Amino acid sequence: MSVRHLLPVLLLLGSCSTWMPAAPEHSLQTPLGTAFGNSPDAASRLVDSWMRIAPSIQLGLPGSKADERVDIWLVDQDEIPDPFNIGHPMGGITYSVGGDAKLIQVPDTHKLDWVLAHELTHALLGPEWNTLGGVLEEGLCEYMGSLSAPQLKPVRMLQVHMGAAALYGYDQAGLFFARAERQEDDQIEMKWLGEKGNSPEQIWQPSDLPFYLGLLDIGPYPELRAGLQRLGTFLVLRIVERIGLEGLHEMCVRAEYQDHDVIPFAWIMRAADLDPDGERLLPELLRPLRARSAHRLFREHGVEIGRYIASEYASHFVGWDGPNFVHFSAGTFRSIDGRNLALFDYEPIRTTTRNEWPLRKNSVDQVMPPFVVTW
Repeated sequence: MSVRHLLPVLLLLGSCSTWMPAAPEHSLQTPLGTAFGNSPDAASRLVDSWMRIAPSIQLGLPGSKADERVDIWLVDQDEIPDPFNIGHPMGGITYSVGGDAKLIQVPDTHKLDWVLAHELTHALLGPEWNTLGGVLEEGLCEYMGSLSAPQLKPVRMLQVHMGAAALYGYDQAGLFFARAERQEDDQIEMKWLGEKGNSPEQIWQPSDLPFYLGLLDIGPYPELRAGLQRLGTFLVLRIVERIGLEGLHEMCVRAEYQDHDVIPFAWIMRAADLDPDGERLLPELLRPLRARSAHRLFREHGVEIGRYIASEYASHFVGWDGPNFVHFSAGTFRSIDGRNLALFDYEPIRTTTRNEWPLRKNSVDQVMPPFVVTW
């Protein structure tokens, strides 16, 4: 679980009527459009985030639209639809007609700022970005999300490398937590919950990289969407580190001037400081997933990772409290080189997860595993 899918959807609103839910009950008008929420407080929180994030995107993103108006719904996570039959709700969705966004749906979670910034970036991209390509557009939206919610970036970058490396078949690395469930016969069943990259049925070959980076839209490939988004994020981050958003924008303008549908593959590799055929890409994707790199990440960003774990996993461990989760969940990072790192051996992760775990009313009796779980 917890693999987030954030995307632009270029569909006429009328075509979505078979699965489009009713708008949330409560709404607030803003200078940028109407905010909807399932409660007055939800609508108000959405407005606060929207009014803070949209101007920062418009100021920081070259070639962004200045007067775009859109409706935004803040809904429960399970209310986000699955228009591409991926098998689970999307992280957020932007619906556009003729290149102009009409509706955005975002989930009411701790990731609101990141998801909202991602979807608003889709909505605010001007026509000068038309040659960006679908993969890099997802990456650009994720980059803008990272600016609005920097506290999530350490975990999101780990997810980026896990998801992109899995396209090449390297899907061993991941975060895992043990959950004990008492069955009707009083037996304890142990399940592992967590997140990792998912490899496609056909593992990527060298020719696949230029093919997918050449797509205007990744909509026809829903089974690859998560991995493609993470690959785009990796590439955009490298490009922005070297030539900035202005440089990426200039690449799009130059590609349009030279009659390219999308930025040429060789330009992307050069801007990302990768070799022309992309052979250096996979080693760069795998490096942060090795035990040594992960150890450094957990040591330096333990507070952010602990907050993420508490926010993301509390709803999947109903009835558990923070100390209980830390003690019994056997939180583990499995590295790409086959080592298992105990997450709660890192003091900042352990302490922050305990302290940030949300208190829940009407929790069920906690079920404790009566034994130590090993791999």
